[in-house]
Amino acid sequence: MALRTVYQTLEFRNNNDQVLEHGPYDCNKSNAWLHSGFYFWEEFIEPAHHWGKTYNKKSYIITIGECVITEEELFDLVGNPKHLRMFRETIEYLNDLGLVNEETTVAHIIDYLMKEEVFDFIATRANTTESFRRYNLLSLKFAINYDIELNLNPAIQICIYDLEKSCFGNFKIVYDSSQP
Repeated sequence: MALRTVYQTLEFRNNNDQVLEHGPYDCNKSNAWLHSGFYFWEEFIEPAHHWGKTYNKKSYIITIGECVITEEELFDLVGNPKHLRMFRETIEYLNDLGLVNEETTVAHIIDYLMKEEVFDFIATRANTTESFRRYNLLSLKFAINYDIELNLNPAIQICIYDLEKSCFGNFKIVYDSSQP
């Protein structure tokens, strides 16, 4: 069993009671990175703060929750090389068919896998740290005189497609930018 702590950043709208009653919230925008679903930052709250400060104009709340997602239920583009290989091979296959272009996104490939019914996962996880240009990384060098470092607070995003199957619970607000 893999109990995961997850954080969701939401724009502050002075509706915290409503958030607690109806949250977490799904994202079904056309630019959803990992397909439509419930987006969370896994384990580290720092990316949730970065998102709030950068994309919610410093007016945001952060919620916390827990879910249970087994390795078999998770399409893991962070820690499972076989999933990364499958993803890459899908891109190569679609490219050979002329279906990949400069507008092809990660979400498009996941959508293709879902439609082909080879995707039976309830969530996808990806490391979005490199996308955060000004993200305050905590890191430690592997060796002196090398720029290669171990990231100690990665921005790992998890998109849950089925909250019920993930046994999502313990949902509460842990940060409110309107509070002193």
